[in-house]
This record gives sequence, structure tokens and C-alpha cells, in this order.
Amino acid sequence: MRTSSRWHHHLWTGLCAVALLGGCEREMLEHICTPVESGQLVISELRGSQSEVDTYGQWIELHNHSTNSLNLAGIRLHMYDIQGGGEKLIMVRDEALIVEPGGYVVLGHQRPDQLPDHVDYGYDDDYNSDLRSSGVLELYVCNELVDTVVYQNLPTVGSLAFDGDQELTADANDIADPNNLDSNWCTDASPVVNPTEVGTPGTPGEQNRPCN
Repeated sequence: MRTSSRWHHHLWTGLCAVALLGGCEREMLEHICTPVESGQLVISELRGSQSEVDTYGQWIELHNHSTNSLNLAGIRLHMYDIQGGGEKLIMVRDEALIVEPGGYVVLGHQRPDQLPDHVDYGYDDDYNSDLRSSGVLELYVCNELVDTVVYQNLPTVGSLAFDGDQELTADANDIADPNNLDSNWCTDASPVVNPTEVGTPGTPGEQNRPCN
């Protein structure tokens, strides 16, 4: 179960301010922060650029592993290449984006005002490029690092998903590589019949399928 008002409370207005240095700036996010401990909010599924015809788009899914509802306003995803360079940042600026205990939230490669049904928040204003095929994701809440995933071999058909038979923790999801025997992740290329979408989506907003 997940709750989002999507664009209704989105705080990004893209205003241009005339200041001493000039230039175009975005509206600042109010200081909203719901503290969580390490492992209470975790990265659960990734979907990158697809080689087949696709309308689902790319996304990053997060799971609320705590027993409390979490307001995700202000959370940050830092993205690096495997060597630690090329940092990119996604920040949630929707003050009404809430994920319930045990629920999932999907951050998608879409404009915030053009979201498909399976996406809760569009991050294109921060980052409008393809997810790297390999990289590092760091999840920060209230300036505290709460989860890190090092992923490789992002599928071009389907998603890279944490094993739905395993408990999803900040330690268990560290290595995301379907070719690594020490990884609890696998490629979910299960076919999905959807009359309004085309592609192999994985399980956005839902518990992942078992890897075996």
C-alpha cells in the first residue's frame, strides 16, 4: 500500500530569481525530514533502459521496512559510477509523498506532471538521463546514509529485483548483480499482460517475485 498526492503538492516550480549573481534557481524545499534508522528504508528494484519496445520507463523502487509511515520529502539518492565518479543527485520534493509500513514507492524517469499509474514521483527535473548499466546508489534520509546498493549488469529486458523470498534489509541488498552468486538480486523478465502498456516491467510498487 502506498500513498502519494503526486504533482498536487510538488514543491518544484522552476522559478527564475533575479539575485546578485543572477541566473535561474529552483524553489527551495521546506525543511521536512522523517528520521529513519539504517535499513528502515531500502532500495528494492531497479529498471533501466530497455532494448525492446517499452512504455513503462525507467525507475527506482524503495521499500519501507519499518513499522511506521514515512514522509519521503527531502530524501536524496546519490548515484555514482563504479569507480566513485560522475555523481548525480535525485531529491524528493513532494511534501505529501508517503509510504506506509511494508509498502513500496516508485521514483520514475518521468516529468512530475506526466506520471504513469505505476510511478509515484517523477525525478526528471533532477536527472533526465538513463540509469547507468552499473553503478552505486546511496540513499540518504535527514543527511544520514540509510542504504547503499552496488549494482551491475542492469537488465535491458525487465528489472533488477531483490529476491522476493528473502528479507529485504540494508545488508542483504548490498550487491545487486544477477551474475554474482553472493547477490540476492536477479533479473525479473517475467512477461506481463497489460492492455495499456508495452514492455517487461518487473513488479513496480509490489513485493518482488522469488528469484528461484
